[in-house]
Amino acid sequence: MLRFAHRSVAVAAVLLTTLAIAGPAMAADSPSTPATSSPAATPGPSGYACLDQEGGYAATGVCQLVVLKAVAVCRGNAPWLDYAVEPQGTPNTTVTLVWGDPSGPHSFTQANLPLSGSVLWPGTVVDAQGNVTDWPGWRLVNGQWVQGDDWNWVRPTVPVTFKVNPEATVTVTYPPEQAPCADPPRSEVLAEDSTAVLAATGTSDAGPVMLAAIGVLLLGSLLLGLRVIVRRRAAR
Repeated sequence: MLRFAHRSVAVAAVLLTTLAIAGPAMAADSPSTPATSSPAATPGPSGYACLDQEGGYAATGVCQLVVLKAVAVCRGNAPWLDYAVEPQGTPNTTVTLVWGDPSGPHSFTQANLPLSGSVLWPGTVVDAQGNVTDWPGWRLVNGQWVQGDDWNWVRPTVPVTFKVNPEATVTVTYPPEQAPCADPPRSEVLAEDSTAVLAATGTSDAGPVMLAAIGVLLLGSLLLGLRVIVRRRAAR
């Protein structure tokens, strides 16, 4: 009986020791409430910050850019581009405009712009009073405007890339020829047709021809008069 009692005590001690050891391990394996965190900014594909979203228009970790407006307008005699973009999935509040193809021979960059606004068309020069002193695609020669300059590539159409994260490219159209801001005043444009140029300056290649014709007519009239006089004298 005494031996049985000792065995019972030993078994109980073993059980208590096992429970004491297994208890913390069981507690560590039990499920716990996961920690929540606000969206964190992570580098996007273009090097900009891109938010990990839980919902909305863009999927988690995806950035999108929507071009809401990109249209040419005239303000006074200056061509402008009105634009508006909507970035999704990024905290960035500025946009970079790249005109043309960066990998090609021509491109022009306007950085750190607001997400909506207006910019002068590249190649346009405006003085302190807001008057245009140069238009894209024109150059001033001896006080008169002649077509052709380093900005020919921005008209009639040109691709514009809006970069926030990622980026979007649209093709914009320069104001039409009849628009008041498209070209210099017609009175200051050097005409390409030589006849028109001469006419504008009050001279023409037809001048010598007309003088010769008048001379022929006068000579013919003089000869006719002399012939009449000779006939009358002969009749007497």
